[in-house]
Amino acid sequence: MNYNVYVLTFIIGTILGSFYHVVGYRMPLQLNWMNSRSFCQHCHTSLTGFDLVPVVSYIFLRGRCRHCQQSIPFFHLIIEILSGLLFLLPLHHYGSLGFFSGEIYIAWIFLSLLIVITVSDCYFQLILDKVLIFFFILLVAGYSFFSSCNIFYRLIEGGGTFLIFYVISIVGKFLFKKEALGGGDIKLYGLVGLVLGIRCTFISLLLSTILALIYCCIFRRGNNRTPLTFGPFIAASAYFCLFQGETFLEVYIKLFY
Repeated sequence: MNYNVYVLTFIIGTILGSFYHVVGYRMPLQLNWMNSRSFCQHCHTSLTGFDLVPVVSYIFLRGRCRHCQQSIPFFHLIIEILSGLLFLLPLHHYGSLGFFSGEIYIAWIFLSLLIVITVSDCYFQLILDKVLIFFFILLVAGYSFFSSCNIFYRLIEGGGTFLIFYVISIVGKFLFKKEALGGGDIKLYGLVGLVLGIRCTFISLLLSTILALIYCCIFRRGNNRTPLTFGPFIAASAYFCLFQGETFLEVYIKLFY
């Protein structure tokens, strides 16, 4: 595939990542994200195009607001760079044929969902139903448009995954007397099941649990009072399993069965 396609995709990915950060931050606060200008979270000064160039503006301004000199969260830069890089993965994995099969577009829609919920969950420990519903409609439309995708099979996988995780949450709450999975996580796993299928979704659950345990061991030792934000771990493992889930599943079966 042409090198220019990768460069253009990375640039578009950083722009979308910046936009998804705005959506993920503003929607839980019920702020207008569709047609209001971006502003500094500290001094509320409206930002110009000079302040909003993904990655470049953050580096040029040294991570500070040009008006009030308050620090801009490093999380902004991370989201923009990661978004650009992660938008490249479908190109590398599916190649140019992915444009015709629709797999690249589905992967980008799925990634967009995961970025938005990661932002909102990191800031507010909240995964909004309206976000999940919107991307559910987009995914169903995407699968319906491309004839190689069996939308009915996908819906069964997604619905089955949702029911399984809903039962797990009920049993977990009964056994441990506290919420095992949040409602947003359960609904999110329904969409993950729609895209990955039930088998790979449970592989992603295993990976997300491992990632969460590693994170807790490194960064949260002795801190059990603050609830763990699980959405980013779901997002990371689900996106990995979109490309390598079947391979990981085969290795897992060979090792343990």
